[in-house]
Amino acid sequence: MLLVIMAVAMMATTDRLAQLINKLNKSWRKDAKKAVAYLQRLIASGMKFEEALDNVQRHYGKLFTLPELQPALVEAAAYAYGIVPTMLTKAQVESMGEELADKWDESGMTLSEKLHGVGVKMRGAIVSTLQEQMRRNKTWTEAARALYDGYGDDGQNVYNGGKDIISRQDLPKYLQKVREATDNDLQALAEQRQAIDNINRLAKNGAPNKALQAAYNKLLEAVQKGNEKAIEKAVEVAVNEKSRYVAERITRTEMARAWADGFIAKMKKDADIVAVKFKLSSRHPAFDICDMYAKADMYGLGAGIYPKDKLPPLPVHPHCLCRYVEVIEGEVDMQQQRDQVQEAGDKWLNSLPESRRAQVLGRKGLKAWEDGKDWRKYMRGYAELGKNKSRLQSMPDEGIIKATKVMGGHGSLPRDSKPNAIVDHVFDNGVVRARAFYDDKGRKYKEIHTTNHGKPKAHPFGEHGEHGHIYQWNSDGSLKSKIPYELSDKERKENQEIL
Repeated sequence: MLLVIMAVAMMATTDRLAQLINKLNKSWRKDAKKAVAYLQRLIASGMKFEEALDNVQRHYGKLFTLPELQPALVEAAAYAYGIVPTMLTKAQVESMGEELADKWDESGMTLSEKLHGVGVKMRGAIVSTLQEQMRRNKTWTEAARALYDGYGDDGQNVYNGGKDIISRQDLPKYLQKVREATDNDLQALAEQRQAIDNINRLAKNGAPNKALQAAYNKLLEAVQKGNEKAIEKAVEVAVNEKSRYVAERITRTEMARAWADGFIAKMKKDADIVAVKFKLSSRHPAFDICDMYAKADMYGLGAGIYPKDKLPPLPVHPHCLCRYVEVIEGEVDMQQQRDQVQEAGDKWLNSLPESRRAQVLGRKGLKAWEDGKDWRKYMRGYAELGKNKSRLQSMPDEGIIKATKVMGGHGSLPRDSKPNAIVDHVFDNGVVRARAFYDDKGRKYKEIHTTNHGKPKAHPFGEHGEHGHIYQWNSDGSLKSKIPYELSDKERKENQEIL
C-alpha cells in the first residue's frame, strides 16, 4: 500500500503558503513578460486591439485561465492537512481537485466560473487601458496638427500674419496636451518639448517658412514617436499591473481558502485539537475586521481563541493570508467556554480611537453602535462564526504515517523509531534542520539535511548546502558508515517543503 507521508513542520504554515503563492505568481509574470512583447509587436504592426488580444489569448491562454491554480490548491490543502503533496496518488489529487473547485463563498460560484470571470475582467482591463491611451494619443496628434495647420500658404508664418494665427501663449497648452497624452513619460515629453521650443525660437526670430515648416515636421515626428512609446507603456501597464492584480487576487484568495479547507479537515479528525487561534498574517497591511478576530476574546478562552465549531471565516477578504493555529488539549481550559461575542466586540471597539471604529464600522455604523445597536449588523466583512466548512471529504486516512518531530538545537535524530516512520528535526524557530527515514524494522537508513552545518568543505552539495546521508549499521547496532551525497531530483521534489 502506498504510504502517504504526513509533514510535521506545521509551525511554518504561512511561510509555506506564501511560497506556494509566490511560485504561482512568478510563473504568471514570466509568461506576462512574453505576452507584453508579443502584444506590442502586434499593435505596432497596425493590428486592431481586439484582434491582437485574440492572438495573445491563443498563444498565452494561461494568463487568462490560470490553469496552474487548481493543482496549486491541492498542494496548499495537502500541506495544511499535513501531507507531502508528492506522495498523494493520482486518484487522490483528482478527487481533492474536484472538491476544491466547488463553491465556498457567498458568490456561490465554482472555480471555473470565477476563472472565466477573471479572464473577461483581465481582457477588459487591457482593452480599456489601450483605448484610453489611443484617445490621449489622438488628442495630442490633433493638437499638433492644429499647430502645424497654423502655418499658412501665403508665405507668412503663424506669428507674421498667417491665416490661422496661434499666439506664443498657446504653446504651453500644447505642451500640457503632451503631458496628458504621454502620461508624463519623461523621455517622450522631453523630445516633444524640444520640438515645440524650437518652433517658438524660430517664430520669435522671424524664421523663413522652410525652417519653420521643418520644425513643425520635427514636432509631428516627435508626436508619432511619443505615441508609440505611450502605447508600449500602456500595454505594459495593462498586463503587468491591472491584469496582474486580478490574477494575483484570485490566486491568493483561492489558495488561502484551500489552505483553510485542509486545516479544517485535519482539525475535525484530530481529537487532540480542542480549539483554534486566529493569527494575523505578517503581511497584514491594513487595519480591519481581522484585527478584531485576532484580539477579541469572544468565547472566554483568550484573545483570538475559538472553539472548533465557531471559527471566523478564512480568507476574511481578498488577499487575506491570516491563518488558524491549532490549540492542543491542555493549552486552554475548555470549561471556561461561553458565548460572549457581542460583549467582546463591544469591548474591542471601546479600546479603539474613534477613527479606527469608523474604519471598521463606517460612519453610519459607528453612529448606530454608539446608539446601542449590535455591531455585528454593521461591521465591515463580518460573517457569522462557525460557518466555515471544509470542502474536502476525501482526505486519505489509511496508510498515513504520522511522523514525530524533535525540537531544539543541533542534537541528532534517533537511530530507531517506528517502522517506516519519518522524523523531522525542527529548530525552535520552526525551520526543519533534517529529516530522517526509517526502514520496515524501524532502523534509520537515510537523512536529508537542509544546510551544510556551517562546513561547506565537508558538504560541497546543493545550492544552499542541502545534502543527504546514507546510514549503514553493524550487527551490534553501532554505526558502520554515514555517507554524504548529492540529493537526486526525485528526492528534492518529494521533500521540497523543507528544502
